Amino acid sequence: MAKKLIPTLEQMPRRTKILEQAQAIALLHNPKYRTLLRFFMPQPNTISATATATGQSVKRTYNYVEKLLEAELLEVSSNSGASIILRHTSSQTV
Repeated sequence: MAKKLIPTLEQMPRRTKILEQAQAIALLHNPKYRTLLRFFMPQPNTISATATATGQSVKRTYNYVEKLLEAELLEVSSNSGASIILRHTSSQTV
C-alpha cells in the first residue's frame, strides 16, 4: 500500500490569491459594488467624486472602495495627500 505524502507548508499552493479571487467574485456578484466599480472603469476617480456621482455618503463609498482594494479590483493611481485617486485594475468590463 502506497503512503500518501502530506505536503509541507512550503509545498502547498498559496491560498491568498484564491481567497482574493473568491472575494472579488463575491463583490462582483453584488450590484452595489458593480455599480461603484463602473465609475472607476473609464478613468481614475476619487472617492468623494464617486460618492457624489452615486448619491452615497463618502463614508459608505470609502467602505465599499476599501473592499474593492482588498479584492484587488481597484488600485491607487496616485496619492497627493489631499486626495487619493483610484483606478480599475483591469480593462475587462463588469
